[in-house]
Amino acid sequence: MGCGPDGAATLLPDDSVAPYARQLADRDADVRRAGLHVLGELGDARPELRQRVVDAVCGYLRVPLPFEVVGELTAAQAGEVELRRVAQGLLTARLRPGTGTPGGPAAGPGHWAGMSLSLCGATLVDLASFHGDVTFAGARLDNWRPPAEVLDAVVFHATHD
Repeated sequence: MGCGPDGAATLLPDDSVAPYARQLADRDADVRRAGLHVLGELGDARPELRQRVVDAVCGYLRVPLPFEVVGELTAAQAGEVELRRVAQGLLTARLRPGTGTPGGPAAGPGHWAGMSLSLCGATLVDLASFHGDVTFAGARLDNWRPPAEVLDAVVFHATHD
């Protein structure tokens, strides 16, 4: 999936990840969870598909939620919010450098270097802490909440050598 000029999601055909990406649109939360799991494993096993996996997960995160993420949530809404966290975790575990080496003891999935994220219009849940260098160059933080309101909730951690 990509982002059109008006911020709307557009579908980019990709048969190699398409069956699993389609699971992310299923009504059943367990099917969506399984799709996220399989997509992560697919990208771990096949580096040439990693960008397509990232695109599919970003596409899922760009699907508008039909409810506000704050306040009282129904069980179904809370489940969807948790799936957003799982999707974000899939990306975080693989896009953060130094997250482990595949096959090592207690290792993470390994670092997927060079990936591009398209999160225009995405609803990200509890994504407030950054560790290490962060840049917002080229980012647009508008159309949903004022940048000052968004950045007010961001916690920055700087490390010095």
